[in-house]
Amino acid sequence: MKQKLCVAALAGVLVVTFAAPSTFAESLSGKNTAFFQTDALAIIPGDSSETFSATILKGKPKRVLTLTATMLADAMPPNQVQAWVNGVQMSGCGTGVNTCFLDVTSIYHNNTAMWWLDLDEAEAANPGVFKGQPLSVDLEIWNGAPFDLYVYVTMTARMEKK
Repeated sequence: MKQKLCVAALAGVLVVTFAAPSTFAESLSGKNTAFFQTDALAIIPGDSSETFSATILKGKPKRVLTLTATMLADAMPPNQVQAWVNGVQMSGCGTGVNTCFLDVTSIYHNNTAMWWLDLDEAEAANPGVFKGQPLSVDLEIWNGAPFDLYVYVTMTARMEKK
């Protein structure tokens, strides 16, 4: 009887495994940290974009929100990347500009970028949008190439004391 149960359980796992979609995406929300990752997601050509999101449960005063994202691409187009929190663009990307232009110079090249947003300044400019509200952190990647761009994305958003 145990052997039949094991075979049935294994068959069930195989059915679930083979029925699962080929693209994996996972997001984890938290009080001070949120994560997102995906594998091999295609961004179609022609200046189209894909948005990746994670949520921090509640914005707090005297905090800075930081975002670190690593993108692994399979091709060599110049990709444009921007980060947003509740619709407000984050600062940064390492060069003092808000938009990153990633020049992928070799196949399967890694790019890591960082952004930040002072939540007190953002709340002063947009009352009621950040303090005590869920923080939706969005990373938008454009594909300006004439072919599909496959990207793997991992991002971590952290709300830290100033």
